Amino acid sequence: MKLPLRIALLFAFALSLSVSPFAAHAWNKTSDADWQSAKLLSFGMEHWISNGGSQTNGHVDGNGNYSSTTTESTWGHNTYHVVLDDGKMLYFAERTLSFRWQRDPHFTENAMVRFSLKKDTLTVVDDSGREFKMKLVKRRIKE
Repeated sequence: MKLPLRIALLFAFALSLSVSPFAAHAWNKTSDADWQSAKLLSFGMEHWISNGGSQTNGHVDGNGNYSSTTTESTWGHNTYHVVLDDGKMLYFAERTLSFRWQRDPHFTENAMVRFSLKKDTLTVVDDSGREFKMKLVKRRIKE
């Protein structure tokens, strides 16, 4: 019984050495044919804050007096914008993430990037090999 466990552990270790971060993300895509390359013309981010709502907590003390406290919460958001040029088309996409949950993408402007497009979802591979999905806002034939 120890031999199969050792083989499984050795196999898992060998697999972990041979898989790059990009390859791990590549398992999520349907085929290599989906990926194209384009020049990243611009990458921008704007930070904004929204009101997450308020909560009122009330209580009655021993003398029957009511008092309450209201707390408001705010949420930070980042909206990312990219423009890609694949030589034939210009692609404009954006995505808004809550500041509390996001992992910032890292892109170098005017660099070549890999991207795929499925319906209105544009997936771009950032500089660290992570896939970043965005909503395609518009596309335009390059003039």
